[in-house]
Amino acid sequence: MSAAPVPRPLAARVVAGAVARHRADGPEPDLARAADAVLRGLRPGDVVTYGEVAHEAGWPGRSRAVGRILATSGGAYPWWRVVNAAGRLVPGHEPEQARRLRAEGVEVVGRRVRHTGTPKPTGVGMDPPDDDPGGPGGHLRP
Repeated sequence: MSAAPVPRPLAARVVAGAVARHRADGPEPDLARAADAVLRGLRPGDVVTYGEVAHEAGWPGRSRAVGRILATSGGAYPWWRVVNAAGRLVPGHEPEQARRLRAEGVEVVGRRVRHTGTPKPTGVGMDPPDDDPGGPGGHLRP
């Protein structure tokens, strides 16, 4: 008997909108626009990886591009809610990121977000398993 899929509220809130925007871009889709929708959909306490943002924006495998968008945004997005695939905080910004995450109730241990057992993504750039109607995700959660 297998466990029921874990609901992913973030994915439910933003994936449909991000995918619709991605499709609406026509022959030259815009990663920045799609990532914008995902990043603006993050709420206090949400913690996602760069790869999850890319995947939910419809651009699997573009985690570095998401990092570049965040790094050049001038603080337009809640950058502190995005960590690398291992849960590590942004190098050089660990104290500020940890402070902000803790203020939102996220547990930070050392230079990492504490992973509480929520399933990790099925694999950035991979299709979700057939029994996962919500698609890839499995966010790091407080």
